[in-house]
Amino acid sequence: MKYNIEGFGYDIVWVGDNSEEQTSPQAQKEYVKLFNFFDSINEDEGYTKIAVKKREDLETVGCAAFEAIRARNKQLFAMYHAPIINIPLAAPFYRDWETDRKSTRLNSSHSAKSRMPSSA
Repeated sequence: MKYNIEGFGYDIVWVGDNSEEQTSPQAQKEYVKLFNFFDSINEDEGYTKIAVKKREDLETVGCAAFEAIRARNKQLFAMYHAPIINIPLAAPFYRDWETDRKSTRLNSSHSAKSRMPSSA
């Protein structure tokens, strides 16, 4: 099934309404940049190859991941398939750590101690 779904590849489509912008040199330059990026998304593979690997993980494990590599200027540089068996997964944790910053404190031995409510 993975080859039937991901084997068709990808398509870069203009989504703007202005046809003059579509034929502008800047739009053509951006199209070439995107095409080259997806054609050689990393030094060994194109997008379709890593998408097939992602689909295999999605069908066997139920989730999948890509690893995005950025250059120093924050631009996307490369993407890799991240094998989901190498990524530790855990059950969802239902606590908003952004608003409850006092929930973790250090004890006298400097180890983190959580003040989680007991599930009784």
